[in-house]
Amino acid sequence: MGGGSAQLNAHYRISPWDGLTAALGKERLAFAPGCTNHRFEPLLKGRFRVDYFANDTLSGEPVHTAIQDEAQAFWIGRIAEDKVDPKQFSVRLTGSYTAEATGEHRVGIYAAGRAKVYVEGTLIADAWTDWKKGRTFFEEGCDEVVGTVAFEAGRSYEVTIAFATKPHAVLGIAGFAAGIGYPLGDAAIAEAARIAADAETAIVFVGRNGEWDTEGSDLQSIILPGRQNELVSAVAKANPNTVVVLQTGGPVEMPWLGEVAAVIEAWYPGQEAGNAIADVLTGAAEPGGRLPQSFPVKWADNPTNSQDAEVYPGLDGKVRYEEGVFIGYRHYDRHGIAPLFPFGFGLSYTRFALSDLEVDDSQFEADGVATVTLTVANTGERAGSTVVQLYVSDDVASLDRPGKELKAFAKVHLSPGERQDVSLRLDARAFAFYSASARHWLVEAGEFTLRAGTSSADLPLTAKISRSTTLMLPV
Repeated sequence: MGGGSAQLNAHYRISPWDGLTAALGKERLAFAPGCTNHRFEPLLKGRFRVDYFANDTLSGEPVHTAIQDEAQAFWIGRIAEDKVDPKQFSVRLTGSYTAEATGEHRVGIYAAGRAKVYVEGTLIADAWTDWKKGRTFFEEGCDEVVGTVAFEAGRSYEVTIAFATKPHAVLGIAGFAAGIGYPLGDAAIAEAARIAADAETAIVFVGRNGEWDTEGSDLQSIILPGRQNELVSAVAKANPNTVVVLQTGGPVEMPWLGEVAAVIEAWYPGQEAGNAIADVLTGAAEPGGRLPQSFPVKWADNPTNSQDAEVYPGLDGKVRYEEGVFIGYRHYDRHGIAPLFPFGFGLSYTRFALSDLEVDDSQFEADGVATVTLTVANTGERAGSTVVQLYVSDDVASLDRPGKELKAFAKVHLSPGERQDVSLRLDARAFAFYSASARHWLVEAGEFTLRAGTSSADLPLTAKISRSTTLMLPV
């Protein structure tokens, strides 16, 4: 689901296909892969003999032999029962690959160390000879090197992987991963569009995975990897009743947004992903989440965009933090940039109306405390939930402050036609800022605007309160 420390091997996992099959029945479903979204070629799995050598040249006799079931390793500390030096050893893996399709395949390898992949004794992918530091293994490894080879369906091929350590830059780790993939081209997208045209509803699952959304490596862009945007547009053209389900760890550009009927951001929901997504798609459950971040229209709109590499992603081990407090929706407000989806946004299968905003500011002058009440009504035809959000603006501040800041929120569950009064308390810190010169949190004298709504861009209810003195808060 996520890479690095976010990745784990669950006891079981339910794919979206499994979840939809359980909810609707397999006879009502049709499937086509469409395209791929991997960053690296699919991991090569199978039985591999692993020979360890107490040198970095694969010389002499192995000092240890083991068996593993996939072509990847991450070595640190005690290796090969302490029979090799963790900083200087080499490994040869020997196994096989049985092709499922006939045609040209891609063979990939990346390593924190030097590595090569041979098929039937022929060198196919070389991450050894011209090794260059890249963005894998916490930037201790190289980027993936890919070669191609023709396979015949049903035939097994001998695969040999050679690995050797090299001096490390920062982290004392060694590792590699090798994969083999069969590229999907125009025909796969055309097949997805064909079955979509025959369907009542087309559901396109796209996104990233733990190879992209991982620690130790920044994204280069927020464009969907591979040909996924092409796939969505092709399916939407074939069937206007297309639902896009995103599985990502953050925002992506959506050039096809106006072509599809709906978009669901599923994030990385874990081992019950398929059942949870199916429940939302079928209406058994509502999409109850709200965006915890702003989704920009394009990468250049986001707060860290800069022509200066020291600002992002960093340069020579240094990152300069220039956004200050103007992060997230505060950045979009400051620069007048409309996001694709604003912070706090999210739809339900029903509708809500907010009204009757009232403010109790009887304690505001003395203690900086205010209480806001408002009424939320479910005006739709089924039960659902919404999140009431309350933002505070310091109308005339002595320093540069965000135009508004979220200071309170509450999730409300209502039946059709039900109304509920919601009370939100704002303490003094909700109005304060930290003064570097005074070395204190201050609530300045002046007027404040309170805004309530359901996202940072949808705040229909407003009220103003004011105070005549500056309040200094405990540090």
